[in-house]
Amino acid sequence: MKVCHLFEKKSGQIHEVDLTRALEAVKEGQDFVWINLFEPPAEELEALSQALDVHELTIEDLRNSKVRPKVEEFENHLFVVFKALNLNEGEDPLDVINLNLLLFRNVLVSAHLKPVPAITDLAQELEKRPAQMLKGPSFLLYRLLDLVVDEYFPILDELDEAADDMQTRLFEKFDPHVSSHIFDWKTKLAHLRRRVEAQREILMNLSNRPQALIPPKVQVYLRDVYDHIVRIHDTLESHRDILQGAMDSYMTQVSYRMNEVMKVLSAVATVMLPLSLLAGVFGTNFEVLPGSRNPHGFWIFVGVMVVIAVGNVVYFKRKKWF
Repeated sequence: MKVCHLFEKKSGQIHEVDLTRALEAVKEGQDFVWINLFEPPAEELEALSQALDVHELTIEDLRNSKVRPKVEEFENHLFVVFKALNLNEGEDPLDVINLNLLLFRNVLVSAHLKPVPAITDLAQELEKRPAQMLKGPSFLLYRLLDLVVDEYFPILDELDEAADDMQTRLFEKFDPHVSSHIFDWKTKLAHLRRRVEAQREILMNLSNRPQALIPPKVQVYLRDVYDHIVRIHDTLESHRDILQGAMDSYMTQVSYRMNEVMKVLSAVATVMLPLSLLAGVFGTNFEVLPGSRNPHGFWIFVGVMVVIAVGNVVYFKRKKWF
């Protein structure tokens, strides 16, 4: 979506205009303008740079999807790179999209290389409540960041459900394949924590440090967004401990079950040992063996073996070895 919103104070109306008209309005000093650029071509970025005096390194960052989250202060504007979750159909939901924001006195520029749902949500919100533009570009910056941060909460709910599922598969009905599930979530969690960590610093900077382009009344709202991302970060930390505990519990369960199997096999081997010894002795090729002439010798021999086997089993039971 490539949309430029021009807000007129007198009429209180928002008009969707093209980039050329938006930049003309900026030169004329007219009211507030929100310029949203999706996959901007070089000529649009060049026009933006000339009209708003944007540094060439910033323009270069707008073309690069690998720029780290950051806040840069320039003489006439503020440059913010924020990571939005990639919620587009068919994409990895834990992937991220660079949401580049340029804040001027009367202009907000948002630029991104993939669709960002928060942009669409804010545009629809402004259609219903155009007076929000009256609060200025810094307030729109807050609303965008707020919508982006709120996109993390459904993932936290999914994490809660995954944690409950893993506990069920570990303790109620042990599933030997749960380890791959735990490892997958640990990997996802590590990615999320790394992204949230950097963005928490950005919001702390915007909400607490004096900013020429962000008035204190808007910083109050940004502090609320900062509280949200701190809560998200703390929840991710808690889930990291839960997943580590789940992995430890899995290893303990596997070890315990292996010990139980080894215990049974050892008991069976111990019971069979004297029987194998007797069978080996009486199976030797000698002419005279005790009881070999007795018509009931074979059954006596089998009875002795049964008694020894039963005696070993009873002994092991009393010792609680199995």
